[in-house]
Amino acid sequence: AEASGDVSLWLLDLADFSLVDTVTIHQVPELPPKLPDLFTSTVSDRFTPAQLSPSEMLNIRWLGSNNGTLCIPEVPCFEQFGPANGPWAEAVFISRDSRFDSSDILLGTVTFTGTLAPSGSHEVQTQFQIPPDCPFGNYKVIVYIDYVPTEPAGRIQETNETNNWALCQGTLSVIPRFATFYVDDDA
Repeated sequence: AEASGDVSLWLLDLADFSLVDTVTIHQVPELPPKLPDLFTSTVSDRFTPAQLSPSEMLNIRWLGSNNGTLCIPEVPCFEQFGPANGPWAEAVFISRDSRFDSSDILLGTVTFTGTLAPSGSHEVQTQFQIPPDCPFGNYKVIVYIDYVPTEPAGRIQETNETNNWALCQGTLSVIPRFATFYVDDDA
């Protein structure tokens, strides 16, 4: 049976131009490229401290990963995921509503410059300053891998663009800084 992209050749008898035979050349479909699937697999639930005032530093740790391999049923034993080649940015936000959206406050980014193989991961441990004008209240901390502010899909072409951010467990409270006053009771 002929499939899309197949080529048929007709062999003709040159004496009377009658059809002698037909040969079909089956085209081998080009396999889809092996794309990575970056995701934030583990986000520290022990960011410290859990209460901060504006301008103080938040310590945080996360694990960025490239999903493992997977066979696609239509193409047996084809490994779906390929390596992810940097650089890309990984960003940390604080969010009032536990969803990544434009109202979240960006604390900062780090840049990954290497290659992340399928099933590979890398750990980041860093700190970011709470903005001086940050409103007081409770926040969730979000880590976003392959973050590009102007591109929802990021810089790296992936098989799944929806699993690039994750929430830290626990809540970060941004509280007022209270001054300490010393009183000389002898005066």
